[in-house]
Amino acid sequence: MPTTTKGRTLLSELYGAGFHCEWQQSADYAYTLSLIARHAKTYRNYSEIMCSGHPVYGGEWVNTHHEWLEAREAQVEKRLLTLAQELPNNVRMELQGDPRGYLVRLIVTDETGIERTVGVD
Repeated sequence: MPTTTKGRTLLSELYGAGFHCEWQQSADYAYTLSLIARHAKTYRNYSEIMCSGHPVYGGEWVNTHHEWLEAREAQVEKRLLTLAQELPNNVRMELQGDPRGYLVRLIVTDETGIERTVGVD
């Protein structure tokens, strides 16, 4: 399974946040995290387009919020949530619609119940 540098980096960040798995499973998780990173970038792009407009002649702003864009964003959200189900139970995903911060967050709960957040760019 091909993994990306971003997927391996996310796995490393999750380990730093208290995530643990068997080394045999780490390649599977790196692949899943690679897909999550790819879809998170698409999700960010769609959110930025929906949040912004573009100027037209006369200084007015036209909203670029289209039905097709809403449908695509919903597909990406569904795909991200499906991928999150492939992660262990102590990792959950949180999606936010404001493109000024992390839109996709992975929250790791360690053995003591402390939650640590890893943002996905």
